[in-house]
Amino acid sequence: LNGEYSVITWDVFIPKNVRPKNRILWEGITDMFFDDNDEEYASIFEPCAPEFYQRAYDHYNGHLRNKIFAAWVAHYREKKRAAVEELARIEGARKYYREKLSTRILTLWTEWNAERVERKRAAFNKIQRIDELRLYRRGFAAWQRCAREAIKEKIWFKNLERHRDSVDFDGIPEEGTLSSGLDRVSQLPKEAALRIFSFVACSVDDLCRCARVCRSWKMLTQDSTLWSSLNLAPLKNHVYDKVLSNFIQKYRPSIVRINLRGCYMLTPKSLKQIGECKNIQDLNFSECPSADEDVIRSITSNCSNLLYLNLAYCEVTDAMLRTLTKGCPNLQYLSLAYCTTFTSQGLHYFTTSKGCRKLIYADLSGCDQVNPNQR
Repeated sequence: LNGEYSVITWDVFIPKNVRPKNRILWEGITDMFFDDNDEEYASIFEPCAPEFYQRAYDHYNGHLRNKIFAAWVAHYREKKRAAVEELARIEGARKYYREKLSTRILTLWTEWNAERVERKRAAFNKIQRIDELRLYRRGFAAWQRCAREAIKEKIWFKNLERHRDSVDFDGIPEEGTLSSGLDRVSQLPKEAALRIFSFVACSVDDLCRCARVCRSWKMLTQDSTLWSSLNLAPLKNHVYDKVLSNFIQKYRPSIVRINLRGCYMLTPKSLKQIGECKNIQDLNFSECPSADEDVIRSITSNCSNLLYLNLAYCEVTDAMLRTLTKGCPNLQYLSLAYCTTFTSQGLHYFTTSKGCRKLIYADLSGCDQVNPNQR
């Protein structure tokens, strides 16, 4: 080693006669440019200036720095992508947890609501059964009272017809009876007693007073033949909707005449109920401010037997006359005295409509607004 092989080079083991004259390989790429001691290199290449070394060094460092920066950017992006994916997984887990929690809460609420509805239904059914039972009991009690009253009335009428003594229902003799148990009018046949009361029937007030005398007179005054004529004009300051409604509901099949002159306390609601009296022939609405178009429509559409109609001092309009001419095929007498709110056009409807073809007399006293020459 101290001799020929003290320095080991790349061609030390190659015989000298076969060694290449020019060096072909170097241990490294840098040796080719920076190995100044290599004689063969020096024989081929000339030495470089120091600035070239500096430029090569700067290029190498810049390239290395760019690679490091690129690697750092790739690492940062990968780390950021992993963080974003982690946040997405966390958000997905939270969303899944919230959905599961909402589903569970909805399931529990649905079960609770169904149970609550079932309890309410059961309570409602129970209350309904109790209410129905209460109504049944009240109805049965009312039926029992009606049955007892019917039995008493039946016995009473039997005794009236047979002229027997009055029946003592409560163990106490009734007031207003004679020693025989009946007053003289009650002892008469029913037809004769009704004939006597027919002279009182012209006054509703007197007939109601007679009904308060005793039970037998009350039964007689409630006969429908006495209420064919209903004259409420003398009681105009005391006639309300309820009074008229009660009369109509009880005696509407028998009522033929109704006089409501000056009954200013009535409303159209009760007046329209007169249309239920199918057999009415004479109707007096004079000085009755509630007689409007709806009332006339109800009467004309239901009361085909109406013969006399008095609308004096009412606010009659052309529309009311037009409604009147659509019905009342048997109307013969019509009073529009001192009605100043209609025109000649309203009277023209009587000549063009199909109704009121049997009209014989029309009272237009005080209707100065009517022009006989106007068409």
